[in-house]
Amino acid sequence: MKKIFGSVAIGLTLVASLLVGLAFVATSHQAAYAAGEDGTRDVLTPTTVLNTGITQTLTAASGDGHKFANTGNDFIVATNDYTATVTLTVVTGGTVGGIAIEDVDVTVGAGGTRLIGPFNKSIFDQPSGTDAGKIYLNWDAAVTGTVASSVTIGVYRTE
Repeated sequence: MKKIFGSVAIGLTLVASLLVGLAFVATSHQAAYAAGEDGTRDVLTPTTVLNTGITQTLTAASGDGHKFANTGNDFIVATNDYTATVTLTVVTGGTVGGIAIEDVDVTVGAGGTRLIGPFNKSIFDQPSGTDAGKIYLNWDAAVTGTVASSVTIGVYRTE
């Protein structure tokens, strides 16, 4: 009888450990993208590119991430005047057969500039809630403080 209860206790302990582990993984993944859900992401306003030309306007990177309304005709300019490479993640909101599409990580080398886009609405738009139709952008953990002031981003739109 003691062996049965001992085996049941070990089994329950393993199940509990598994559930805690899964909750940790889910929580850490959700935490990476939760900034936009509570409205703390910086909102980027796309600038429409004109035949007569425009002045490029870039803003400092935000450790809380960014978001902008996507038309499918938008692209991002990301610059890095810092001394090390940084990574910008374009968060995908789409799914295929109920399976999430993998996010797109873009590295911006020291002293570099990257042009990124356009963004297919069915892949990149957040699918629901107050941010439906918006794109989420996350910087890697290094983009805070002094680094953030050396990394800039802008969104441009063609018609």
